[in-house]
Amino acid sequence: VPAIGWTNWQAYAGRTTASGSTGRATAARPGPISATPLLTVASTGRAPRGVAVLDGVVFVVDPAGRLSRLTPEGTTLADLPGGRDGPGGGGDLAAGPDGFLYLSDAERNAVTKLTPSGEVVRTLGQDWGMYRPRGLAVTPDGRLLVADTGRDRVLVATTEGQLVRSIGGPTAPGLLDQPTDVAMDPSGRIYAALPE
Repeated sequence: VPAIGWTNWQAYAGRTTASGSTGRATAARPGPISATPLLTVASTGRAPRGVAVLDGVVFVVDPAGRLSRLTPEGTTLADLPGGRDGPGGGGDLAAGPDGFLYLSDAERNAVTKLTPSGEVVRTLGQDWGMYRPRGLAVTPDGRLLVADTGRDRVLVATTEGQLVRSIGGPTAPGLLDQPTDVAMDPSGRIYAALPE
């Protein structure tokens, strides 16, 4: 794993984001930070926690872990079950280059790997010692990044569940304080969103 740099990340430039209080998912313009969204999709009455785009389909997850599949124009294609009977408690959602979706689950302290139809492929991270994971991302080369909020660290793992690296946490006190989201830029630098 190459060296990874850190920056206190305060904005979601060029990244699809979710707004929990408005019940909308917004796709941000790539490049410089812009307050003007390209597309705003209203959710089905539930405040979204995460949003991802995979093969032209927009996926939105709510706090109970229910997934909605939408067209880019906002038409609902399907609502998939969630919560304790589905993929897990709603957290962040990321699409991987492998064609799978990844859902963080703060209730089960895990990450769920899903097919685009919402089927659970496997549960990852139950042996990583996570506590309240929130934000996550999948890098272009297929590494999974997890903001392990309750343990003050970011984890780097394979999408098959092998933990590669832990950054922050008890071995580096004060480096990260409850990271809530994570992203990687094209040069391989990781950005962590930290609360004020």
